[in-house]
Amino acid sequence: MEDPHTAQSMRRQFGTWDACALGVMTGSAWPLFGGPKVVMLTFFCAAQETSLYNGGPPGVIYELVAVCLVYFSITACVAELASAMPTSAGVYYWATVTGGRKWGRVLGFYAGWYNAFAYIFATVATSSISAVQLVQMYALFRPDYVSQPWHVLLAYFGCSWISCAIVIFGHRFMARINDVGLVLILAGVLVTIVVCCVMPAVHGAGYSSNRSVWVEWENDTGYESNGLVFLMGMLNGAFAFGVPGPRTDVKIDCISHIAEEATKTFAYLIAIFYAAKDVGAVAAMAYLFPISPIYQQATQSVGGTLGLSLLIFLPSFWAIVGGYVTAGRVVWTLGRGNAVPFAGTLGRISPTLHNPVNAALCVAVLNTLIGLIYLGSKTALSAFATSVVCLNLLAYLAAMLPHLLSGRQGLLPGVFWMRGWVGATVYGVACAFIGFFLVIFNFPYSQPVTAGSMNYTSAVLVGLSIVITACWIWKRRQGYVVSEAFVEEPSLVNEWEEQHGENRDKEQA
Repeated sequence: MEDPHTAQSMRRQFGTWDACALGVMTGSAWPLFGGPKVVMLTFFCAAQETSLYNGGPPGVIYELVAVCLVYFSITACVAELASAMPTSAGVYYWATVTGGRKWGRVLGFYAGWYNAFAYIFATVATSSISAVQLVQMYALFRPDYVSQPWHVLLAYFGCSWISCAIVIFGHRFMARINDVGLVLILAGVLVTIVVCCVMPAVHGAGYSSNRSVWVEWENDTGYESNGLVFLMGMLNGAFAFGVPGPRTDVKIDCISHIAEEATKTFAYLIAIFYAAKDVGAVAAMAYLFPISPIYQQATQSVGGTLGLSLLIFLPSFWAIVGGYVTAGRVVWTLGRGNAVPFAGTLGRISPTLHNPVNAALCVAVLNTLIGLIYLGSKTALSAFATSVVCLNLLAYLAAMLPHLLSGRQGLLPGVFWMRGWVGATVYGVACAFIGFFLVIFNFPYSQPVTAGSMNYTSAVLVGLSIVITACWIWKRRQGYVVSEAFVEEPSLVNEWEEQHGENRDKEQA
């Protein structure tokens, strides 16, 4: 779809398959469930390297199922909005339109900024996961190795800047890069599942019992309520799945993303839980990358552990690439809309590389500065990484809730449209989920609360909201107006001009 009023300066090369591949790359869930931030035991690694249970294996599995059901409702809402308003601006434009004349500009502004920070912090999370994986693979062959924070930081910088370079200089090959990433992700999870299912029997180690995988609930968080622990554990699935960003065939991409991730992650978790004979021992070990001891239990060899670790590292690294693709384009979108400082620079497409180079570099610089926090406080860096979920949900709530409150009127239905009470119910469930879990996801990870186990996500959200508010006041005084260049479907130009009181004869165009 071409913009009817603005010349296109960035080559469009993604078809349906490539869009789905990018969605899988950006939000591949199974490597994140084996990562240090969101591991399969649903524990968070705090500043003191403490592992905390949120239900054990049964908790992870059932929390995954619950998250999938709720995220299907959010994904359906996103697909409907994207189908009705197909635009590269995504939630930034959707919130502007659904908010109406009175609230549209401010809602769109906040939604755009929250969305941008969410994807910038997603590059931080995926870079840190890949960095820890690299250091842990190095440590496999050196039993006396003692990890230092600067070791992880160097690996973090390497993963981040290499990914940024791939996005900037490999733009014309990005569709093929996405395809390679898709193959690595699908092949990696398939091989891992087969190995974890077969090797324990080959070595005679046996498998975990059905009861330990499906029944035995373990709550070592310090909270007395198992229900609260279950709800808090859903943060892991929310982090791993996320919500797909704007795509060309978003109605297909969004729904296929959740369905595909749910299927392979569920199979992966069952395989590794049955392969792990002593999950409790894993939680007590001081591993940078907690999936390594489970792989060692499954394969009974360092070489096998390295092979499986490589299979989870490659998808994790490709997720950084996908994160830079999305984050750079989100920042570029805000630059086009004059919603950020240095908008003229960030909203520019490189005439030679044909992609938003300045925006990608901006994301890389912010990624680097945030990564430096790791030297001072792992807990602080974790707060930025885990705030991805809340920022993402806030951005979509800004577009979905006004649409629900208006009776879902005022939009021209797209190809995907939920009619009548079905749509109202889905939107109601999605908005209720977001509002409820924005509170739950800010609870401390464990009791009693210490400086190392505290959840500082709320501090990050408040701080960013203050920054966005200051920027909004500044831009509003400058006469901030959302650009109509975001409208990419001719049928929507009428609606835009009617909403903003513009009179243009498009028949002459």
